[in-house]
Amino acid sequence: MLIFLTHGFAFLANQKTGSSAFEATFDRYADYRSIKKKPEFKHTNYQSFCDLFSPIKERVELICCVREPLETLYSWYRFRSRDKIAGTNRSTRNISFEQFFEEWNSERPAPFADVPSAVDLVLDRKGNIGDILVFSYRGQTTIFDYAARKIGVAPEFKTRNLSPAASQDFETATSRLNKLAPRFARTCEIYNSINFANA
Repeated sequence: MLIFLTHGFAFLANQKTGSSAFEATFDRYADYRSIKKKPEFKHTNYQSFCDLFSPIKERVELICCVREPLETLYSWYRFRSRDKIAGTNRSTRNISFEQFFEEWNSERPAPFADVPSAVDLVLDRKGNIGDILVFSYRGQTTIFDYAARKIGVAPEFKTRNLSPAASQDFETATSRLNKLAPRFARTCEIYNSINFANA
């Protein structure tokens, strides 16, 4: 999370959407930097922001990025196959994506599949999309472009936290999944209802 009071907006860092790269690019312009002040606030969601920063919310426009739900989960799966956590209960090194997907949809996911959905960050207490400007991860005009214009600087991009290369291409890895599983279906329903700022 970054708060730009001077420029009238706040960035909520949704995981697996390039949020670390966004923070590396723009943190020097921010008035509040969660990653340095309070790292536990880095991925503050919409509802928590409203609760914790209610006086500020009235002064800023909230922005964030959301990635397609299945692509988000596949990115999580790849990220958790990295060498650093191999051999731990959070590793997907010896697990298929189909197993990961099924476990994520279960009532109590195992640690390796205990990750947020693509849309969790933007929801209010009732499960509706909050008052937030949402950018598509694949949109032609990116959230980086928008922030750069708000700040008045040239857009740039600093790569951070890349996932390991996939052992299978996306289409092959996702071809046999139960995409009607309730949690995933609900995530897709919310995602498809978003009025993206860069659609």
